[in-house]
Amino acid sequence: MLGGVSAAAVATFAALAMAVAGRQPTALDAAIREAVLRAAPSPSLHAAFSALSLVGSLLVLGPVTCLAVFGLWRRGTNNSSPRAVLLSMSSVVVTWALKECFHRTRPPGALLFPGLGFSFPSGHSLQTMAIGVTVAYVSYREGLVARWAVHGAILFSVLVGMSRVNLDVHWVTDVLAGWSGGVVIAGGCASLYESSRGPRSASPDGTR
Repeated sequence: MLGGVSAAAVATFAALAMAVAGRQPTALDAAIREAVLRAAPSPSLHAAFSALSLVGSLLVLGPVTCLAVFGLWRRGTNNSSPRAVLLSMSSVVVTWALKECFHRTRPPGALLFPGLGFSFPSGHSLQTMAIGVTVAYVSYREGLVARWAVHGAILFSVLVGMSRVNLDVHWVTDVLAGWSGGVVIAGGCASLYESSRGPRSASPDGTR
């Protein structure tokens, strides 16, 4: 199942990459941006989007990842668990490399936030999906959290990605590509974890 999901995510990312290769907004980007601007979110909703973006940034993801690695290492039931979580941090380097490769300009709203860099893919979307889902999945398989934590991590990444579009700092194709790339990395981390999982480890429902 992990392989199938990862393959679909790779195909999605490739299609989006070809669509934005010219660095110009696609028809979908323009339509979604126009709809968002027309909706004109209230100040309270704008504040909520800003808070989501902050929580989905490396300022929060970094410490959370370090705590997860430390906690899994201290637990000591499976040496592959902290390694898998650490590997998810490769999403930071992947994001930087892709942005430098595509050099895509951000939407006009990003002018209010100097120094954001290039647009494609959305780092918030990619990293919350890669790191958040990996932490949740490994923690679930180690019996530390319930299965719903994985779904919650996915939902959180979706909301963070939506916040980036609503704040007008990313095109929707940036966010879709970020989610796709994050799924690929999370799938790779989960596969690494499963392939070297110790015999003592078992998920809360008893599966291995």
